[in-house]
Amino acid sequence: MRAIMAQSTMPSWLAGRRATTDWGKGSSMSENTRLTAVLGEICVLLEKHGHPDFALRLKGQAKILAQKEISPDELEAVRKRLHGAVLGMGGLADRWLEAPTHAESVSAQKTLASLSDELYELTR
Repeated sequence: MRAIMAQSTMPSWLAGRRATTDWGKGSSMSENTRLTAVLGEICVLLEKHGHPDFALRLKGQAKILAQKEISPDELEAVRKRLHGAVLGMGGLADRWLEAPTHAESVSAQKTLASLSDELYELTR
């Protein structure tokens, strides 16, 4: 279900990403495609629930990943920043998502936790 939701709300900056980029040592194309998709889902969730500033920060990292020419060092730096964005001070784990009802906030928080776990694993 989450994948269907992500398709319908995919940000425009994700639409033009290159599907043939070599994403660096030890990572598969499908893993990096998933990384970009997870970033997109997180950004949509953050924008919807009161954290557009943090979404913008993550979008900046995704745009770097989508560049036609990205060095292995730059790729590694982006992956480290994304990894740190999960548990670091002020990171995803510290965000409370605002919604009209408590139940919606809890649901959004669970979705963010799941996506954050996936982002953490994809950037190890």
